[in-house]
Amino acid sequence: MLGIGCCTPFADASWLDGKAFEQPKEGAGSIKAKEMVTNREFAAQFWLVSDDRAWLRWSEADIRQLNPVSVTHRNKPVNVALFFVNAGEIEGYLQRDDELVKTRLTNVTFDLRVNRPDGHVYRYADLPGWQKLAPAPYMMKLAQAKATISFDTEPLGVYTIEVVVHDKVRKVDIALRRTLEVIE
Repeated sequence: MLGIGCCTPFADASWLDGKAFEQPKEGAGSIKAKEMVTNREFAAQFWLVSDDRAWLRWSEADIRQLNPVSVTHRNKPVNVALFFVNAGEIEGYLQRDDELVKTRLTNVTFDLRVNRPDGHVYRYADLPGWQKLAPAPYMMKLAQAKATISFDTEPLGVYTIEVVVHDKVRKVDIALRRTLEVIE
């Protein structure tokens, strides 16, 4: 059975648009904001990462480093690292101490679809991307939910991982896709 877990890491991770993070293992060069898929100023991209502590290191490091993977072993969980920038903002209120404070809020969610090599599909909808204070314009954010995929007894082969990111304020969706090979 394929296991999907979703939690909210305690790291508040972001970086200003255009500041690259190193990608030393797979892939060439640095991942930059220009590699994101855009729709009406809202942009998003995701990578598959096997390091469970990447979220903590992302928020603490001077150099933003994730090591994306395209191949994983059975029983080795993979995390979906979703980034976005320029989400729509709406006026709202947050509780601070004993009062309501007027502020700008963002509402980004994402759907996750995992397509097995044998054609079976797993779907998970409305995972939290960013549902709190709006980041500054051009501030790239790492989604607050970390979706973890584990392949315990699933068939070996190439999986297609699809993410649809929803900016619910602007009413804009971005569809993204990656492949992941699961080996013994």
